[in-house]
Amino acid sequence: MYCDDKYICRSVLYRSVLYRYVLANGDAPFRDAFKSRRCLVPADGLYEWKPLGAKTKQPYRFIMRDGSPMAFAGMWERWRDPANGETVKSFTIITGEPNALCAPIHNRMPVILDPADFPAWRGETPAAPEQLQALLDRSRPSAWRRT
Repeated sequence: MYCDDKYICRSVLYRSVLYRYVLANGDAPFRDAFKSRRCLVPADGLYEWKPLGAKTKQPYRFIMRDGSPMAFAGMWERWRDPANGETVKSFTIITGEPNALCAPIHNRMPVILDPADFPAWRGETPAAPEQLQALLDRSRPSAWRRT
């Protein structure tokens, strides 16, 4: 499920959502998560769907050129469900501008972090908010292939 550019998907209960990276550092629901609850979301690929008509879409799968796994930039949150008082653990996958390979298919994509950036994203090495935001601006289309 994708979110609109400026809003968090409201159906956050028990599922992951994709969250536009331009809001990750400042929007109230994830401001604290951006500061201290960043995570990696491992994947072996991703799908995007290109509209072909009013009701038809073509799926495209993107994987790393060498077949290795990838990690999406994510944030996690723990909150209390007002309906039943239970603690809910949820996460979001941060989306951003598509790289050159994905752009003809879709107007956004999950932010894929370089393995060298994992320690900074997870908070294992110090990084200023500006440095973390810069990690979200990178794309590596040369490392990808479309299947």
